[in-house]
Amino acid sequence: MYTRMLGIPVQSGDFVQTVRDIFRVNLVAAAGTTWLAYDIVTTIHLERALVWRSKQSLPTILYYLVRYFTMFSLIFNLAVETNSRVSTTFCEFWNWYRPFTGPEFSMALGEALFLMRICALYPQNWKVFALITLLYFSQITSATILIVLEVRSIQPIPISLYFPIPGCTTTSQRYVREGYTSWAIALLTSFVYFGLTMYKSIRSFHCLRRQSLWSTILEMRHLAPMYYIFARDGVLYFFVIAISNSLNMLFTVAYTDRAVEQVGIAGLMAAYGVMSSRLFLNLRYTALGTEELDHNEDEEISFTPHNHSR
Repeated sequence: MYTRMLGIPVQSGDFVQTVRDIFRVNLVAAAGTTWLAYDIVTTIHLERALVWRSKQSLPTILYYLVRYFTMFSLIFNLAVETNSRVSTTFCEFWNWYRPFTGPEFSMALGEALFLMRICALYPQNWKVFALITLLYFSQITSATILIVLEVRSIQPIPISLYFPIPGCTTTSQRYVREGYTSWAIALLTSFVYFGLTMYKSIRSFHCLRRQSLWSTILEMRHLAPMYYIFARDGVLYFFVIAISNSLNMLFTVAYTDRAVEQVGIAGLMAAYGVMSSRLFLNLRYTALGTEELDHNEDEEISFTPHNHSR
């Protein structure tokens, strides 16, 4: 659930623990927001050359949304959850707004952008298209059902003058076990996407060169850079998203009914914003070539920051 949930603190010890939990959640949220902001700043010149000057299409729209709407959501969330003067009326709105514009929305955008690249690997393969479409909508449907059930079952807790807890707090959630199902579907979907990406990339090079698998992997970068970039960044995308999802679920299970259970949400949103946009930029860079860039033609895009000093 993406609205802070906890019982009403009636003792000073409960209040201190709650405040500490909220501080940790907001600290991680600030770190996730900073990570995405840093990624935007350090790649803005690439975006200007590869995205702004190109013809607008569905992939570019998804790119803008997963990057900048996620950034807006993280900043808005941080502003609300650090404010100790939010009203109960606003929190009723917030309980519905945040879940549908939080990690599930970022996931829907990021996965859609990733799936379009998988479809490009399997042109006119309707079985693969049907499989990934089914998994995609199963993931979204399970998450949406869980959000609706949870939001309808909770109530905002009015702010106490004696215990001014920042942000919106609610009564405890009731559908913890159902969350496991949604998480399992998301993890299974990630594994299938990862398998399809690696199978197609490695199989194509192995058939082309008829060498050992290890030699094929070593030569992928020079034989067909588009396949190499998609395979490399697909692996990074899979591991970062899978780890972020797993940590988020781990905190939910370990710290149920405490505010700290949400400590992984901002990181998951930032992960979708960074990894999806980096994959998009890398593939477009490889497809268009270095003449589209304003910088040195020898520059290479990677998931690590560059030092442009000479």
